[in-house]
Amino acid sequence: MTPGTGILNVTQVLDTYWVGQLGSAALAAVTISITIRWVVNSLANGLGIGGMAVVARRIGERNRAAAEHAT
Repeated sequence: MTPGTGILNVTQVLDTYWVGQLGSAALAAVTISITIRWVVNSLANGLGIGGMAVVARRIGERNRAAAEHAT
């Protein structure tokens, strides 16, 4: 786990604890927002990793123009 992911997990636990004091509707809202945050984060990570793979392959092929075009 990266430090950034660890910090994100800690803040989510703290958010859940504090908002849980406000009632079940507020807690449900935080839970939904955490899920949405993870989905968006996962998509962004996937696109970033895919982009890096494309650039790495183009560099490995010694095709500098295609690597620059992919960025």
